[in-house]
Amino acid sequence: MPTPPARPTAAQLTLPSRLRGMNRNILIALGGTLALVLWMLSGVFRDHPTAALVTPTAAQPTVEVTLSTATNTAYTLTLTGRTSADVTANVVAEVEGRVVHTAVTEGKTVQKGDALLRLDVGTKDAELQRAKAAFQAATTIHHTTEKLFKQGFRAETDFIRSQADLAAAEANLKEAQRRLNDTVVRSPIRGVVERVMLDVGDFARPQQEVVRIVGLDQFLITAHVAQQDRGLLQVGQAVKATLANGASVDGILRFVGVEADPQTKTFPLEVVVKNAGQQPLPVGMTATLTLPAGQVEAHLLAHSTVVLDDDGRLGVMVLDAASAGQGRARFMPVKILQDNNTGLAVTGLPREIEIITRGQASIKSGAVVNLASPVAPTPATNASAGGV
Repeated sequence: MPTPPARPTAAQLTLPSRLRGMNRNILIALGGTLALVLWMLSGVFRDHPTAALVTPTAAQPTVEVTLSTATNTAYTLTLTGRTSADVTANVVAEVEGRVVHTAVTEGKTVQKGDALLRLDVGTKDAELQRAKAAFQAATTIHHTTEKLFKQGFRAETDFIRSQADLAAAEANLKEAQRRLNDTVVRSPIRGVVERVMLDVGDFARPQQEVVRIVGLDQFLITAHVAQQDRGLLQVGQAVKATLANGASVDGILRFVGVEADPQTKTFPLEVVVKNAGQQPLPVGMTATLTLPAGQVEAHLLAHSTVVLDDDGRLGVMVLDAASAGQGRARFMPVKILQDNNTGLAVTGLPREIEIITRGQASIKSGAVVNLASPVAPTPATNASAGGV
């Protein structure tokens, strides 16, 4: 009888089990390591803006940055307008007649009531004499009729008729006197003769313009204000104006329109300029108006700080996401309130903003930049400047 095979020992049974357990542990470890590697590799292909700001490179431009704080600034609105006459008198003839004398020439200063020219009286003097005689007769008849009416010798209708005749005669007398007086054409205002339309010998017809006079007492400067600035103006406020010939005048804002021009979206305004002299303000001359418009918060910047973007907008380059000596440039548009020799007063920025003040002309919005030095505050001399 064959001998049965020997049964395996405990050690022989345990070894394969251990090998299988070891293989399972190794697979788990390898799987975990592979997952870790894949996770780490996935971060390489992600876009990390902040990581790009960590490592400086020579290709990135170096800029200087100033911390700017807005201050209360006296806002002065500057507008361009033109002069015009406040009062222009187009003097007309009230009666017909031939010109027999001209008392003025173009450019002469006249006072209210001064004679400008005289017309031939024609039959007007004779008409006046007849009207006087008719009035005297109507007066006598009325007084007699009234006396007899009170005594009972005249009817009431006769008395009423005499009253009407007297009133008509008086009206005719006044009309005849007016027509005779109107043969002398007089100035209705104080002013300067701009034009004389008729010469001696010319025939004037009723309501025909014969002389044009520009008033001397006051003048206008007309202009237009943008819709965003209209609310800054107050009727009655003082205005200074500089004319194209260099002369300076003072005026008062008399009118600001409430209806905007549909094309320009601007509102008309009028400034009254009093004139104590004997010469008028030239009409149609360009004038630069300066109107105080209150206090606004504005940043005071050097002229060189302002740049243009690709769309032609005026603005400044500001610093975003600054860390470890780097930052990202960003363009912000601004509105210039004032511009003079000391700099610019601009709005449109936050109250505090880091503005790139050197190197801004050569960079684009969104570019990463290196900082030449820590951000410095705006110098006190700029911050305290009022009324730029």
